Amino acid sequence: MPELPEVETIVRQLNREIKNKTITDFSCSAPKMAVTHKLADFQRQIKGKKILNVKRRGKIILLELSGGLVLAIHLRLTGQLFVRKSTHPQDPFNRAIFQLGKNLELRFNDLRLFGQMWLYPKTQIENNFDKIQKLGPEPFDKTFILQNFKNILQHNRTKIKALLLDQSKISGLGNIYSDEVLFYAVIHPNTPANKISDEKIRKLYIGIKKILRDAIRAQGTSVDTYRDIRGEKGQYAVKLKIYRRTGKPCFRCGTKIARVKIGGRSAHFCPKCQKRIMNYE
Repeated sequence: MPELPEVETIVRQLNREIKNKTITDFSCSAPKMAVTHKLADFQRQIKGKKILNVKRRGKIILLELSGGLVLAIHLRLTGQLFVRKSTHPQDPFNRAIFQLGKNLELRFNDLRLFGQMWLYPKTQIENNFDKIQKLGPEPFDKTFILQNFKNILQHNRTKIKALLLDQSKISGLGNIYSDEVLFYAVIHPNTPANKISDEKIRKLYIGIKKILRDAIRAQGTSVDTYRDIRGEKGQYAVKLKIYRRTGKPCFRCGTKIARVKIGGRSAHFCPKCQKRIMNYE
């Protein structure tokens, strides 16, 4: 699933490519993707609307439209957004097309059909849309200061890997970057969040911001289906230190990288560098 750097990359590109364009038509071959409306109503409401701005909240893409509407898009596991010329061949697994004038299209591709779209009045998006209501602080928000991060960890006995994946605690992190920031901070993924020392919390806090910024600069990580709006891969995969490197030597000490399941998700770690000690961190 695309995480914060991938979604942020898409948002920035969409602002450059389709901001101020008008949706002249809309078609969708997977009606269940339009969650809040019947497909005909969805089509009727967005047709003729101008795209005023593109934003992000967590992993959700928000297209602010004229008429006081917001189109929210969640790519989920295999969703992709491509901006194409109308003459470009159809992409595999194309499920929805937003026609933008005569020659341009925004295409929503999705192999697994888990992606979703919602349409809300702008005045209700923050208070009535539960997917946003439940989100925790953004890693780059001004309110996400070290002390607030400490409070989140010190009041939770959850394993730190699971906590970092919990979008209600911190929004935007997924499997890739939670592994990377834990390796950066030298913390075992099974460590209870409330047992991590202040020193390690500070390093983890710094690592979250640093690694996410680096990944955004690299246009995200393509290890599965993620592509940017031009269909190009993100370049951060070559910089990954730990994620999906099971059995390969640790870049720090040479020990073979291990993998463990935590809450149904895989966590990759170095058994030596991130050694789990009885007194925790």
